[in-house]
Amino acid sequence: MSYSIDRVEVLGGQLSIRVVDLVRLRHEHRESLPEHNFIVAAVEQLAALDYVDELPLVMKHFKWCGTWSGNSYEEVFLAEVVPCLRGRAELVFTWERGDYISGLIIEDGKATECDVKHVLVPRGAQEGGTQP
Repeated sequence: MSYSIDRVEVLGGQLSIRVVDLVRLRHEHRESLPEHNFIVAAVEQLAALDYVDELPLVMKHFKWCGTWSGNSYEEVFLAEVVPCLRGRAELVFTWERGDYISGLIIEDGKATECDVKHVLVPRGAQEGGTQP
């Protein structure tokens, strides 16, 4: 997709990645990573620390947006990055100021692309029940 991703929202879950994979991905895809991405940010923070390459790094923030984010989505993110991710998370991607919204469930290195539905629930209503 040539659109840029404006924002990635994590609906739930937690992902981790081995430090050695972060460093490799940054090296191999340096020129094709988007303007804002978790790979470069994490590697820069780790450069000042003592760390063990094989240990997983739990991702507190997830970024894949800005310039080049759409161009790198399939060939870099889905094909190269997702297989390195462990855990489970549900992500919503907002493309080009809301022109398109897509969803992705990542679970232990596999991605499932999803449609995103917006649902309004009245305040105070319980799931499966009716509001008094």
